[in-house]
Amino acid sequence: MSKLKQNHFIGFIGPIGSGKSTACEFFKQKGYQIISLSDIIRSYVQEHNLSDDRDTLTHYSNLLKEKNGIAYFAEQSYSHVVNKHYTDVVFDSIRHPDEASFLKEKGVFLVGIQANQQERYDRISKRKHGTDFVDLSTFIYQDTNELKGTNKGQDIEACYQFCDLVVTNDRSLDHFISELNTILVSLVS
Repeated sequence: MSKLKQNHFIGFIGPIGSGKSTACEFFKQKGYQIISLSDIIRSYVQEHNLSDDRDTLTHYSNLLKEKNGIAYFAEQSYSHVVNKHYTDVVFDSIRHPDEASFLKEKGVFLVGIQANQQERYDRISKRKHGTDFVDLSTFIYQDTNELKGTNKGQDIEACYQFCDLVVTNDRSLDHFISELNTILVSLVS
């Protein structure tokens, strides 16, 4: 009888510019599927010909969560993973404790990533993703709303209570990659 492959599910929680994308890219290079909870809202705004700026995404995300439940994006993402029979998965864009709790109950190893606000703003200014083109005051406003639960569908700080591990990404990229490698080794051993 063949042994079933064990699932290696990990989820990253952190504010804008903390290093979640870098962590996801690291795990993608190791063969993991990247499942962003935000893909659901991005698809929604695209289907409805809406802007994909952070404020629009947040607004419609909150509406969908109000209609379908706060853990809706996590539930849909997890269902997708199960239906596709993925075994090595990274869940990204976990922004509410109900999402974190749902994924934790499903056996997802949750990692919080933290970094100071100015450093995070400097990072997004350099990376220039679609939602990154904001001035510092707009960034602080958006960041505070996501961190503190000002938006009903987001409360990143409250998500940290579900984390199995919290890392601070305030040193070099090499140091962060080394920490990610340690996490990877602990997942598969």
